[in-house]
Amino acid sequence: YSDSVEAVFWHNSRIACITLTTDSFTGGAHGVRSRSAVTFDMSTGWEITINDTVDDYAALRDTVALEILRQIDNGRYVKYYNGKLLFSDYQETIPEWMTRAIFFGDGEMTVVFGAYDIAAYAAGEQAFTIPYSLIAPYLNAYGKTALEIE
Repeated sequence: YSDSVEAVFWHNSRIACITLTTDSFTGGAHGVRSRSAVTFDMSTGWEITINDTVDDYAALRDTVALEILRQIDNGRYVKYYNGKLLFSDYQETIPEWMTRAIFFGDGEMTVVFGAYDIAAYAAGEQAFTIPYSLIAPYLNAYGKTALEIE
């Protein structure tokens, strides 16, 4: 049995985002890697989620889902092997992106689907970068301030 955790820290003047990557091996053919993220408002110490930053949840959900699907269609992220690594229902899972690991960075947020979420283990996790310019129209005043988008 082995377990390891790596933490990555990103912040701006308003928020701090901590991303944890965990690698676990408990026997068998391979280990399992997963990522999780938590974001804090540094002025209050409270955890914030993407839901705290938006005015139009449905429009943001749909816009980001379409961008992720576009990136998949362009073949930039999912690695294909005989065209069969994506699960048949991946298009139904993509709109649930808000329930996955979301972390923030300079000018973009990243949405991570773990192994087995939308594709076979061999494809690994699928991480999609979404520019702030795409999500800015759906953010509330707090979200724009937190992400330092003007």
